Amino acid sequence: MARVLTLAIPAENRTELLDHLQGIDGVVAISVQVGGSSRPDGDVITVQATNRAAERIFGVMQTMKIAKGSCIAMSELTALVAPDDRGPVQNERNESPWEEVETLLRRETNLSLNYLLLMTLAGAVAAVGLQQDQLHIVIGAMLIAPGFEPLVRIVFGPVTGVWSEMRKGLVSTLVGYLMLAIGSAIGFLLAITVAPAPWGDVLDQHWIEFWSSFSWAGVLTALLAGLAGSAVVTSRETVFATGVMVALALIPSMAIFGLGLAAGDLELAMRGLARWALEAFLVLLAAGAGVLAKQALLHHRKTLP
Repeated sequence: MARVLTLAIPAENRTELLDHLQGIDGVVAISVQVGGSSRPDGDVITVQATNRAAERIFGVMQTMKIAKGSCIAMSELTALVAPDDRGPVQNERNESPWEEVETLLRRETNLSLNYLLLMTLAGAVAAVGLQQDQLHIVIGAMLIAPGFEPLVRIVFGPVTGVWSEMRKGLVSTLVGYLMLAIGSAIGFLLAITVAPAPWGDVLDQHWIEFWSSFSWAGVLTALLAGLAGSAVVTSRETVFATGVMVALALIPSMAIFGLGLAAGDLELAMRGLARWALEAFLVLLAAGAGVLAKQALLHHRKTLP
C-alpha cells in the first residue's frame, strides 16, 4: 500500500533531502512548504510514494542523520494514481516500514487497560472451556487474547536497533500472561460453582491433557506458527494474527497454569507453565528468525532513532 509521508525537518536540510527524494524510484509526488513547521522549527515536505520508496526515504534520513531533529507522520493511501510511475506502483509490495511495525506493536501490547482486560477475560473464557472440555470455547479465548504481539516485540527490538522495545515487550508478556492466569483461576472457580464436577473428571478432560503435555508435532507447529506470525506482524495483516494464536498453545497452557493453582493442583499447574514456556521460547526463536531474515533481505536498516 502506498504511503503519504509528511516530513517536518530543519530548514538547512531541505535542499539536500529534496535532491535525494528526486532520485528515489517510487516517489511519485513531492510538495514543499518553506517555513511550514513551527514545532519542530523548519520546513514541511509531503511525499506520496510506494512503501518500498518510503523505506528508502527513511534510509536517506538515517544517513543524513536528521531524524532526531525532525517529525515524521505516515499514513496509507487508499489509491495512488500516477501514470508516469505506473511500474513502481503496480509492483508495490505489502511489506511495512519498520516504523509502522513498531507503532503496531506499541498499540497492541502497551500495558493499557484494554490489553490487560482482554488477557484477563481470555484466561477466564479458556478456563471455562477447559473445565467443560469444549474446544470451541477455548478457541474463542485464543481469538480474544492479544498474546502473540508482545512476544514479537521482544525480538523486534534487538533486530531493528530499538533495545527499549525488548524490555517493554518482556514486561508486556509477563504482566499480560500473569493477568491471563489470574483470569483463568477466577473463571475456573466460577465454572465449578455454576457447573460442579469432581476434580478427577476435570483432570481427565482431553484438552487439559493435550495442552499440558509435549509432542514433536506441537514443537513443529509452534515453530511454523511463529514464522507465520512474524510475516503477519511485519506486513501489519493483523486480521490473520488470530489464526496464528489458534495454532499455538500459549493461551490454553497458561490458562491451565492458573486453573491448576486455583484447584490446588501444583503438578498440573507446572505442566501447563512448562508447556507455555516451551511455546513462548519457540515463538521467540521462529519470530526472531523471521524478523532477522526480513531485516537482511528487505529492510537493510535499523529503525529511525
